[in-house]
Amino acid sequence: MDSSNSTISITITSNDLDEDGILNDDDECPNTPQGKVVDYKGCEIFGVADNNNKIEITSATCIGNSDGSIKLNVEDSSYNYTVTITGKENVRITGDNKSASVNGLAKGTYTVCFLIDDAPNYEQCFDVLIEEPKALSVFIDVDNDNRTTSIQLGGSKSYTIDVNGQKYTTNKDNFTTTLPTGLSLIKVYTDLDCQGIIEKEVFISEDIMYYPNPTQDDINVHIGGEDKKIMVSVFSGKGDLIYTKQQLVQDMSRLTEIDLSIQSSGTYIVVLESKTVRKTFKIVKK
Repeated sequence: MDSSNSTISITITSNDLDEDGILNDDDECPNTPQGKVVDYKGCEIFGVADNNNKIEITSATCIGNSDGSIKLNVEDSSYNYTVTITGKENVRITGDNKSASVNGLAKGTYTVCFLIDDAPNYEQCFDVLIEEPKALSVFIDVDNDNRTTSIQLGGSKSYTIDVNGQKYTTNKDNFTTTLPTGLSLIKVYTDLDCQGIIEKEVFISEDIMYYPNPTQDDINVHIGGEDKKIMVSVFSGKGDLIYTKQQLVQDMSRLTEIDLSIQSSGTYIVVLESKTVRKTFKIVKK
């Protein structure tokens, strides 16, 4: 009788070959490296935050044009990204870069998807709406007494206000500033040329004081500011021009005189004009 020993080999097959907690029959990624976090399909979940990918609309598109733009940003630059945009060529964000821009966008909705090269199952998509801008609206209110202007703005997120060459920018829908005496030119525009420029001329006059009223002959007029000459125009109560002439303003007293001595009794309209003065008032001649 043969008493030699024999060896029996038994092979046991694991139900979870990559030991990721997902059984082989349900594992769509059977070779996941050990220790990686996986989803319910057994595929690795990459460690990027939900807010890793960001999109910013940097410009709307002008009416009838294709000049809208968006900016793409990623927080984690350790991965290489491919970004797909509806109707546009793919964009790459690689290396130490964290951002890229897409220009030439017409009005419409675009689907923007972020893909990671080393994660074939990773995709995060956004719908981005590129709109045409509203019409630029500007309402300019002037407070002559306080020498200020208040500007109500609409149609954009950012505005440039040019007051006599001095530029201001604001993201608010209202803007207030002081104005010098004399003529000021106010311009308002946005970063979109197609919205145009709205301009308005504003005149802030120096104050005046006049007396007596009624008068028998002359009127004394004290004029604020520093103008040395002023144009004086006198009209009848019906609006007929009686005379107009340029007069000197005295340096110290700031006084000029209006002669009505040869005029008949009645009501007269006096108009004063200089670089910093525009005033109209009525005088009664006895």
